[in-house]
Amino acid sequence: MRLASVGALLCVLVSSACSLETELVVESDTAWSGNIAQQPVSGRGNATFDITQGDGTEVCWLITKSTDAGTLRAYTKEESATGGTEIHNVQVTTAAGGSVEGCTE
Repeated sequence: MRLASVGALLCVLVSSACSLETELVVESDTAWSGNIAQQPVSGRGNATFDITQGDGTEVCWLITKSTDAGTLRAYTKEESATGGTEIHNVQVTTAAGGSVEGCTE
């Protein structure tokens, strides 16, 4: 346990990011489709995608509602070595056929 604390402290001292895991979270009450890192995705309702890139490569996405009604929201959730969670890139649409898009920071 003490070793983990030392690792977290080193992470904070060396880099402000220290992200261990990055997820793209899609929240919706309708059907949607699109792409994440140029890979096709689709679904209905909520979904979570692991978009962690150990080398810092940017990951972009575009998700579009397949219906006229409903809400589509997407955001990234980053968990750090210090145990914290940060939310970024929040996008929301209620427009007919509306889209949300973004890229990792």
